[in-house]
Amino acid sequence: MKWNSITFKITLLFIGALLLNGAAIIAINLYQTNTMYTNEYDQEIREIAAKFQTNQMLPDKTEDFNRLSSYHIYLKLAYEAEVDLTFMSAANVERLRETPNRTTIIRQNDANYIAAIFPFAQDELIIMKQIPLLNERSTPIFTYSIIAVLVLSLPLLVMLFVVLRRFSRPIVRMNEISESFAEGDFSKQISVESNDEIGQLAMSLNQLAVRLKEKEVARDTFLAGVSHELRTPLTTLKANTSGIIEGVVPPDKVNHFLTSNIEEIERMIRMVNDLILVSTFEQKLNLHLERISLRVLIDSVLQSMKLYAQNKRVQFDVDDERTFDVTVDQAKMKQVLINLLHNAIEHSPQDGTVFIEWKRTPEAVLLSIRDQGSGFREQQLAHLFERFTRDDTRSGLGLGLYISRKIIEAHQGTLTAGNHPVGGALVEIRLLQN
Repeated sequence: MKWNSITFKITLLFIGALLLNGAAIIAINLYQTNTMYTNEYDQEIREIAAKFQTNQMLPDKTEDFNRLSSYHIYLKLAYEAEVDLTFMSAANVERLRETPNRTTIIRQNDANYIAAIFPFAQDELIIMKQIPLLNERSTPIFTYSIIAVLVLSLPLLVMLFVVLRRFSRPIVRMNEISESFAEGDFSKQISVESNDEIGQLAMSLNQLAVRLKEKEVARDTFLAGVSHELRTPLTTLKANTSGIIEGVVPPDKVNHFLTSNIEEIERMIRMVNDLILVSTFEQKLNLHLERISLRVLIDSVLQSMKLYAQNKRVQFDVDDERTFDVTVDQAKMKQVLINLLHNAIEHSPQDGTVFIEWKRTPEAVLLSIRDQGSGFREQQLAHLFERFTRDDTRSGLGLGLYISRKIIEAHQGTLTAGNHPVGGALVEIRLLQN
């Protein structure tokens, strides 16, 4: 057990509490014992005084009584100016007289006494008995109290040590695993042996390890994806440009290769723009809100996606019966719709249909996009809107849905995804009415 461990500190604190408790018990026992004996002596003194006052004991027998008893009796005659100083000082006599019941503890000749003064005819009767702080009857009480405290403390200390060891062992294990997290090792798990706060903390650390491992895998996947996605257009650009410069490309094909270069450059620009946009989400996203017809907004997006959909042999089914205005950032909302429609087209079969519907309720505007593809896999749904989550069958950085949700949330809305009962993926946007 290390000196700076929790077990050592709590054990030390418990020992200190036991010692204080033991000292208090001993002090209380001693106080009660001395009080009991002092009261006993006081009662005996009053009985002796009563015997003198009723002439059961004659005053001239005081010397014999003092010699044979532990009590000291002095008869102070009224004509005496002072008491015999070897017996009691004048100050103590005055103190006795001023005490309400004329009985008190005094210090005389370097010893403690219980003393009392009583009237005796015209004179005064002084009786006192020495009461040591620890007399023969107090010492056993002191000894027994110490033994009792030790006997009770030892099993308590053993129980405390066992409990603390059980309490601190998982904490030590958690500390070791936390250090392994800092070193990038997320493979270790903590065995959960209880359902209390320690057990819940262990489960939280285990879940943290799983999440950190997933983040590490996502990061590695992202780096590999970025490298691949950038390498492909760069390789194409290099090959096309080299072919043109070296004269390998026929003159009538130059424009075709240049067009291909522009497409690859635009593809890289889109990826870089996505990465830049993701970095801005660390701060509040600035929106330029304006009032626009939802149908006009959707038509402009469909127009830009028309050629791509035709190439994929996918058509749009648009709900054109209703139209109303919405307050949005037009450029960012277009980016959301383009991302969602691009995904729907990409996952639709040939000659498939992408359905676009919207409606308005008193609280919100609802917009849904549904395809006729295979839908989302169950394991995809939990991480669908996280950064760098990619479908293994598609290229890209895996940022489209993450960016879309962030933009919708900046509009105080929600973006959800799931599978439609009749098949295909379903994505729904909900924007609160202003």
